[in-house]
Amino acid sequence: MKFKKSKIYLILLCFTYFRDILDILWGQYSSYLTLMGYLLIAAIFVLYCINTNRLYLNRVDFFCLTAFVLGQCMGYAYSYTTSYPNNNIERAIIWIFSYFIFVIFPRKVIITKKEMEQLLKIIIAVALFSAIYAVVFQLNGEAFSFRGNSNFNMSNSYRSIWGHRNQFGVILLGGIIATWYFMHQVKKKGKLRLLILFLTVNLAFTFSRTCYVAFLAYIFGYMLCEWKIHKKAVIALIFLVLLCFVLYLFVPLVTDFADKYMIRESSGLTGRDTLWQVAFDLLDTITLWFGRGMGIDRVVLAEDTVGAGVGFHSMYITYLLSGGIILSAVVVVVIGRNLYLIWNKLSKISRPVFDWAVGSIIAFLVYPVFEVSAFFVLTSPSLIQTFYVLTIPLLLSGNAQLFKGETAYETRLLNHSP
Repeated sequence: MKFKKSKIYLILLCFTYFRDILDILWGQYSSYLTLMGYLLIAAIFVLYCINTNRLYLNRVDFFCLTAFVLGQCMGYAYSYTTSYPNNNIERAIIWIFSYFIFVIFPRKVIITKKEMEQLLKIIIAVALFSAIYAVVFQLNGEAFSFRGNSNFNMSNSYRSIWGHRNQFGVILLGGIIATWYFMHQVKKKGKLRLLILFLTVNLAFTFSRTCYVAFLAYIFGYMLCEWKIHKKAVIALIFLVLLCFVLYLFVPLVTDFADKYMIRESSGLTGRDTLWQVAFDLLDTITLWFGRGMGIDRVVLAEDTVGAGVGFHSMYITYLLSGGIILSAVVVVVIGRNLYLIWNKLSKISRPVFDWAVGSIIAFLVYPVFEVSAFFVLTSPSLIQTFYVLTIPLLLSGNAQLFKGETAYETRLLNHSP
């Protein structure tokens, strides 16, 4: 793709992201907005094919798509022999188109560094707007009041424009990680540190345990890659964790706050274990290998009252039931290749960006362990997850020359040596 065509690709990607925001603000037009999202996916696909006259299918992509199609055919067919016939075939078709858009096309899109960063700035802008809205209109006593019981309806009011605090949390997490990227790109970091602090405080007020764990996973992954350079930061982080633990043990006010709002032992998994058990009960031999087709969660949980019928609240369990071992293997291959590509093409050119990308991938592989987000789904949490785990690493690896000249890992290590 040429420069202008890459802009079209990135603009359409952003439109898929904003479609979900419009859906939240104008829910009465939900069906039209969903159709718009599907048309955007089709538009990206058609425009790309017209401009390139080829699909750039390599052997890995061909293997993944072939395995997916054959597995889904078996899964849908088998579902009609069970108590849950699944006719959501359009979900498998969207998955295939989305694979091209979010996995294949980014490897061939030639972009500028400015364009790459514009995508991250949009993620930051959405997070910042959401946080300011929440502070102005929702930071009151209700933000610290949980209503309902130990199921998914237990929700405080601190969710900004989003439908749930977990969804707000992942929007903030995406903004924090995007801001972290720019910490490597500028010399004066004061404003960026304040922005990260502001978004992190907002994240804390969501009381989303999943987002807490994902954020810690990002820090762990990033520090693991950078530990030789940032030994002092790692030591400070360990000290901070120990300090928090000591405060939790010996300061009653901290203990009560953490138990009530963060640990919430009485809530357990807030009904997730019930949904997971429903999925595991359906895993016979054929389902284990081929699944029962994309969208089977909507069929099985059509009458569900625990999770409001939105899914099994774990991407990995949903994939196992939707596509079995075959789909799970496809996802592992795609993610594994992403890690290899950024290691092979980016790590020696710009180690800071590589470390940031690895931390991002780890964070958004941890997040869907407990949430309904999944790759290629047109909701903001799912799109952020898809961007950070699949699309952005591929854009970075395909355009690694953009970061040429940035300090290499070995040089930075020497500069930090005593």
